[in-house]
Amino acid sequence: MRKIIAIGAVLGVMALAGCTDGENTSSSPPSTTSGAASSSVSPASAPATPAPSPTEAVDPAAEDQITAVTGRAIEAFNSGSLRDLQDVSCGALRSDLAAADAEAFAAEARSEIARRGRGVVARVSDITVLNEFGSAAVTVRYERRAEGLDAANEVHLSGVYQRTGDTWRICGLSS
Repeated sequence: MRKIIAIGAVLGVMALAGCTDGENTSSSPPSTTSGAASSSVSPASAPATPAPSPTEAVDPAAEDQITAVTGRAIEAFNSGSLRDLQDVSCGALRSDLAAADAEAFAAEARSEIARRGRGVVARVSDITVLNEFGSAAVTVRYERRAEGLDAANEVHLSGVYQRTGDTWRICGLSS
């Protein structure tokens, strides 16, 4: 039951992250914040081809897919559909969902709906893509005031995404 509550928190007031889906051997995606990476490579020994910059323009199709998968994840939680959420997830989120009990998940979703109403993605912005990983600022708006929401009944989150083939999946949302 504790794990279901944690999963509810992930998509309710959101707190999970980590993004591996078997293709990446790292336990988390590379940082996409400027200045976050340090380098021990001297300018003389730097690679001839620079690494892709996360500040380059993001493909509009990637932006659309990241926005859409975020909406599908929130809607899956609203409806209490563990299966639908698993279908759009990746990494640690997907692993945790695979271990969850569908009935307990649905009960947690119903409890959160009763507490603050349905959530809807109000905004997905600041989308950054670096290779097969992505991140975004996500705002979810709820129907009524509840603890953890701002004055506009919103929660502001950071989303982590991973592309597998041509499909973007959500690996986590955190506050």
